[in-house]
Amino acid sequence: MTTQRQIQEAIARCVSLLVFYHNGEKTTKTRGLLAAEIRDVGESVRGLDFGDETSGEGILRLVECELRDRYGTEGGGRINAEFTRAFDGFAVLAPAGTR
Repeated sequence: MTTQRQIQEAIARCVSLLVFYHNGEKTTKTRGLLAAEIRDVGESVRGLDFGDETSGEGILRLVECELRDRYGTEGGGRINAEFTRAFDGFAVLAPAGTR
């Protein structure tokens, strides 16, 4: 069973990557690096139980809430769109063997 701490750490990793990306220069290279790092986070959280939010959509929702709290509805929404694209349709969070 996944602990609340593990979930919080996964969300914090995603948000910190996105804040760093948001505050830095946006280039094709940085977008690619963001996508690679987000996929790495996805691999690290594969199989974690997010309680009622057991799918990739669960982590996306939790990160989106954090971004909207931090940057507001409009700014958080834009950053979250980048995050969602980096997860490539949630496939990264699919349980092993179901891709």
